[in-house]
Amino acid sequence: MNKKLIFVVSIFLIVISVSSVSAADNSTVLTSGDDNLLQDTEDVTDQYVKTKIVADPIIGEDGDSIDVPIEVLDENDNPVMNGTATLVIGEMLYFSEVQNGSAVFESVLIQDGMTKATFGYMSNEYYDSCDLEVIIYIVHETYPDIPIDDSPDASNATAAKSQPSSVKALTDSKATGNPILAILLSLMIASSMSIINRKR
Repeated sequence: MNKKLIFVVSIFLIVISVSSVSAADNSTVLTSGDDNLLQDTEDVTDQYVKTKIVADPIIGEDGDSIDVPIEVLDENDNPVMNGTATLVIGEMLYFSEVQNGSAVFESVLIQDGMTKATFGYMSNEYYDSCDLEVIIYIVHETYPDIPIDDSPDASNATAAKSQPSSVKALTDSKATGNPILAILLSLMIASSMSIINRKR
């Protein structure tokens, strides 16, 4: 009877030891030295610096070809040193290199019907990607309607406005027979005549 009991207990111990070995093959026990492994994994996930784009709305007339500047900054408002920026406007895609936080998209075509544009920054080994949507304002050139009056009175009024004030005053005085002007002219003639007579 004791032999049977010893045999059953032995088989039980063998089964338990085999199952514990199998469980150990599928798991890793973390030790204090493995904390660095976890830290490295988190660093890989958070290694990219977050970025943002700063840009004004785009303003232009239909058919204009303009340069569009932007700024690319990190999460602490420091300039992003390098990378590639994009601009999607209408059906066109433009590229520009970022240098010390600045990028300029050259000769961007503005067309009527455009309402929005999207700037983007492409991620690299250090910086994370970002994008920004801005509004496009199309300026329509308008010219005021100036009525044209071909009547003779209108042409005389225009001519009178274009004359210098002294000429206009003289013209008015001749038309009205201004007595003050006539007296002044008479005095000037009389004084000049007396000066001439004295010289003789």
